[in-house]
Amino acid sequence: MRVSGTHNLPKQELKDRLESEIPGLLAQFGDAVSDVRHSWDGDQARVSFRARGMSIKGTLTVTDTAVDLDVKLPFLAKMFEGAIRGEAERWMEEFLQK
Repeated sequence: MRVSGTHNLPKQELKDRLESEIPGLLAQFGDAVSDVRHSWDGDQARVSFRARGMSIKGTLTVTDTAVDLDVKLPFLAKMFEGAIRGEAERWMEEFLQK
């Protein structure tokens, strides 16, 4: 699943904002999310966590004008892809308008 948004911030500023946002974003789901990990490799953050027993992995890639979120959903989560995509799009829009 891929969600993208555009921005007009300096790349490093956006990366810094993402760095502080990622832990809080996943923490809002309480006990449903665990084992949250993220690390940066250049302009790409690799993110992994467990949600309701499923392992979720993805990347956040920052370019000069966009942020791309790519998430590999496990088979059992695919039935909820529409709802997950909607939440990701809402978060992306709100985050980029701050």
